[in-house]
Amino acid sequence: MGGTAPNYHTFARCRFFRSPLQKTSYIAVSMIVCGLLMCSLPFVHDFGLLAALRIAQYVALGSFITADASMLVYTMGPVVSR
Repeated sequence: MGGTAPNYHTFARCRFFRSPLQKTSYIAVSMIVCGLLMCSLPFVHDFGLLAALRIAQYVALGSFITADASMLVYTMGPVVSR
């Protein structure tokens, strides 16, 4: 749920990223952030930091999933996506 809020303004309203390259780069960066957070989890020994990193990972993953679905609807167009 937390990852969908930034994507509403990014993809649905096209306020920040207008070109397809910028949108695809946003998707790639969100997946890279999610992967880096996942790789760092085994090395964290503090529970509070572990929980914060896991929440950040879920936000990045939710951001990726929402952006990916929005990009799919965007590329299909308004007629095909209905």
